[in-house]
Amino acid sequence: MLTYRKIKKSVLVLVCILLVGCVDDGSLSSNKVENNIEKDDVLENPIVWDIENSPLNGVPFKENKGVYKEDIDNEVITLYLTVYPTPDEEGNVLSMDDFDRIQARQMDYNPELEVLVQEGNDKGILSDGFGSKALEPNGIIRVRGHSARGGLYKSFKVKLYDRAGTFKGQKVFNLNKHPFDATKVTNKFSFDYFEKLSDIGSFRTQFVHLYIKDMSLEDKKYADYGLYTHIEQPNKTFLRSRGLDDKGNLYKARSFEFLRYPDKLKAEDDPDYDEEVFDTVLNIREGKSHKKLLEMLDDVNNMNLDFNEVFDKHFNRENYLTWLGINILFGNEDTVSQNFIIYSPQNALTWYFLPWDYDGGMKYNEQRGVSSVPDNMYGIGRYWGVVLHKRFFRDPENVSALTVRIDELMETITLENTKALTDSYKPVIRKYLYTTPDIRLLRTNPSFVEPYLDDYQKIIEYNRERYLKALENPMPVFTAEPIKNEDGSFSFSWESSYDLQRDLISYDFEIARDYNFSNVVFSKKDMKETSVKTTPLSPGIYYWRLTIKDDKGNMQYCFNNYLPSGADRTLWGVSELIVR
Repeated sequence: MLTYRKIKKSVLVLVCILLVGCVDDGSLSSNKVENNIEKDDVLENPIVWDIENSPLNGVPFKENKGVYKEDIDNEVITLYLTVYPTPDEEGNVLSMDDFDRIQARQMDYNPELEVLVQEGNDKGILSDGFGSKALEPNGIIRVRGHSARGGLYKSFKVKLYDRAGTFKGQKVFNLNKHPFDATKVTNKFSFDYFEKLSDIGSFRTQFVHLYIKDMSLEDKKYADYGLYTHIEQPNKTFLRSRGLDDKGNLYKARSFEFLRYPDKLKAEDDPDYDEEVFDTVLNIREGKSHKKLLEMLDDVNNMNLDFNEVFDKHFNRENYLTWLGINILFGNEDTVSQNFIIYSPQNALTWYFLPWDYDGGMKYNEQRGVSSVPDNMYGIGRYWGVVLHKRFFRDPENVSALTVRIDELMETITLENTKALTDSYKPVIRKYLYTTPDIRLLRTNPSFVEPYLDDYQKIIEYNRERYLKALENPMPVFTAEPIKNEDGSFSFSWESSYDLQRDLISYDFEIARDYNFSNVVFSKKDMKETSVKTTPLSPGIYYWRLTIKDDKGNMQYCFNNYLPSGADRTLWGVSELIVR
């Protein structure tokens, strides 16, 4: 039986044959060019590139997988970092103490210090290793990450100076401590797996044993910082090494839901263009012109255009479905508006998705003792708040295509392949995570870690099953801020929900004095409308929730959620209301 993927491949093969045929028919040798085209004609009538009809538009994503051949999945590289006190622009001398002052999610303060990077082993610096002959700093170091910034052991970004050359072909080290990941290997596991998959790219990763000498201290000795994982930097070198276009556009999503963001995302020649403001939505990694990005967003947000035509103009389906499929299977729920990369070659309209940051996968929230996104919302429902995904999956054929692609991915993501990877990591885990300093960061009993790794395939299969089950539920909705009326009542409103099976939808709305809703003060059930006016409410703290149902009994929450103080689970569909 022909699957969606096989049909698409057949069409692409035919297209490639036709394209090759066109090239062969031309048979443009250098002699024929010289004989048929006058030099003055070339100067007076330059070729005008028609990107709208580029042969690169819509072609499958393909990277050079040979770049991963020399990587050994469980290899541990040992690095010695000597960090020096460094003056900032105001002349203040900063040290690693200033790293400790950085708070979680603090993005406006990130000092850089000079660093000497040297390769070694557990006995010391290698005499013939990288940086062994260096007598002065060969790079800079700063703290990286978001929520992990406030941790005791930081994650670091180290960038080598040009004069220092490269280490294993790379100039940037992204050294991640993964303080919230019980196994410390989820991110590496994910990218090691992505190397095996078609239609998606991956990043080179290594385990790194890190020693740091803080030159601001009296006792100038190397301290053991334990095990880190390094992931390759998305930049020109990354693109070139994979046979991709290093002159193309590369953006990392920071707070990006494929809206137009006209106040923030502007063309580079706009008088009001501000790169720092732009960067709050999309971090510019490569590419100077943003016009192609803005044209894509204009089309995605134009409700008068046929969306399948818009999608096929600006994206590649196999790449998009693969990216969504791995997010769903690996349980990486933190990819709605961040932790992904979009790339487009310069001579094409097509945008491709690349994965980024997967230590939020494999039931990450359960590791922290906090409930994750509810099963009702898993999969497509989780992404429904993003205009690109919402418009794409309103077509039932696109929903079916995602399910087919997920099943195809499971042909590679097998118990055998998963076990081979996780078993290869176990010697590394035993050597480093069960000793200081890493045992302090486990947040669990060491006896939990390896059985947890052994369950990775079960978790992947569970994620597939809850994706399938969640397809029956209505889609979640955003709600507007409550409006207080003159008589003390409140008006609430919300978006219309959508049901993938076109089932009839109704809404239940409740207000209570407690977040468990044992003391309900207002309730209205089985509403067809998307707004409600309450009775007057006296001053105090209330909690309200909106529940969505279809006529088959399947239910869904709105996107609102509330985490009570001291509680270990998030209440979905619930919000607090303070009446004064």
